[in-house]
Amino acid sequence: MINEDQNIISAIDHMVAGETLSAKLPLTKVYSMLELITAIVLGTLASYYFTQGNIIIGGFLCFPVVIITYNVFAIRFKPSLALNQTAHYWMLSTGLCLGLLWFGLDGAYWAIPIVASSFYVIPLKHALYLSGAITLYLIGIAPLFNDITTAFRAITILILASGSTALYSIALRKQQQTLALRSITDPLTGAFNRLYLNHTLEKLLKLQGEHRISSTIALLDINNFKHVNTTYGHDGGDKALIRLVEIAKAYIPTKYPLFRYGGDEFIIVFEACDQDEAENYINLIQKALQHLMHKPQEIPISFSSGFASTHADSTLEDLLNICDRAMYQEKGVQLA
Repeated sequence: MINEDQNIISAIDHMVAGETLSAKLPLTKVYSMLELITAIVLGTLASYYFTQGNIIIGGFLCFPVVIITYNVFAIRFKPSLALNQTAHYWMLSTGLCLGLLWFGLDGAYWAIPIVASSFYVIPLKHALYLSGAITLYLIGIAPLFNDITTAFRAITILILASGSTALYSIALRKQQQTLALRSITDPLTGAFNRLYLNHTLEKLLKLQGEHRISSTIALLDINNFKHVNTTYGHDGGDKALIRLVEIAKAYIPTKYPLFRYGGDEFIIVFEACDQDEAENYINLIQKALQHLMHKPQEIPISFSSGFASTHADSTLEDLLNICDRAMYQEKGVQLA
């Protein structure tokens, strides 16, 4: 079940970032597969030209084959030496353009499914660049062919296919983002939920272990929340929870996410932030709530807090237990 939750959250991370579900497959692997196919096609063309005695074109085609082959092996055995995503895009577009030059206008129809599928495999920006490069290339080589009507038809179909696929891909990405955010958000308060909290804390501990960067988590618990529900009703209790989240988001930078941990408990994750700075932020929230207590239309609320900082040997359970104990200790002092 834990592995299943982690896979779900991993997919959600991609969708929140605006990627499609297919982006779960690492982009380097996607590019390497496409490049390998491109290298085989270009290698075949180079061999043909060499056998025909055209050493110049054959040698020209061998150049991208060598680069692509190097990059495929670098990704497999030494990722640090692999080319970046921009280089991936240029190699793919170059390979497709050379293939179109060989197949002529008929090759334009083969480019349509390649360009269309790219909107679901690689980042949207790269897919748009790829589509634009192929379209401009077809326009550039169209005068080389006598059949202008066929060239115009091929270019028009490619533009329409790319445009419609791009619009659908954008709409799909937005829909996935909406669904992804809903799945990790508490529907009442708008804070992130418990599932996403566990995932975030795991990444926090990984950051501590790999880079020795200490972070702080803060646990907030509303004081006398049962009294709030009794006095103002459950609707009033809901309004108090929502108000606390609104105030917290107003005073906490967005880079520090807020989570609903339990019924009236919340956790704020201060990544790469020491405890002193985290306490300053929490004090700002407390002061803002105290100021609101004097307004008659507001439900008076306060909270107790506990803090824990990550260390080399920190575990998720340890951090939460430390926060819990510190919070109850403060609550005992405040309510004494």
